[in-house]
Amino acid sequence: DTDYFCTRVIAKLAWPEHPTYALDHIARAIGVSFRHHDAEEDARACALIAITACRQLNVPSLYSLQKDCGLRVGRLYAGGYCPCGARHSARSATQRRDKLRAAYITPSALPHDEQHPCYGMAFVFTGAMSSMPRKDAMQAVVDCGGICHDMVRSDTDYLVVGQEGFIGYQAGHKSSKMKKAEAMRSKDLPIEILSEADFINML
Repeated sequence: DTDYFCTRVIAKLAWPEHPTYALDHIARAIGVSFRHHDAEEDARACALIAITACRQLNVPSLYSLQKDCGLRVGRLYAGGYCPCGARHSARSATQRRDKLRAAYITPSALPHDEQHPCYGMAFVFTGAMSSMPRKDAMQAVVDCGGICHDMVRSDTDYLVVGQEGFIGYQAGHKSSKMKKAEAMRSKDLPIEILSEADFINML
């Protein structure tokens, strides 16, 4: 008999915006290089993901994820098992603690440069960003005279995808926001999907 933890489930709690939670994708997102499908290398990558996730969620141990983040610890026993899962599958621990909303972002610099490419444009963000926190990216948009939305809408001009998420997107892994943006493009609505690098260049 033993308890066990699933790093795929834990990664969903720590980084809810990723388009996939495959081991190689999450490892790459947190800067872990390893030789996939080698048992020892896979185990090391899982351990580093677990440690990094605990730091991200500000908990001292994996068992603390039960109380603080709604994790259900898995259990193996003679004749069967109980799966590891998340009691709050729809909302991550980070989201429950401090939900970032576009309406909270207000301009910190006036007047705006009306010639700036972000001026008057509406942005939505998806996926973890590597160059800056999402809040800072949203702040940069509104400081340039742009607008931020929480969800993709008919008047959204740009969907900005975090760099690792954009790699996943190119490989065919799509979040709900990406799928909605593609559906809108198919209806000839002028929304553009930007990588994080393209967004930084636009700023």
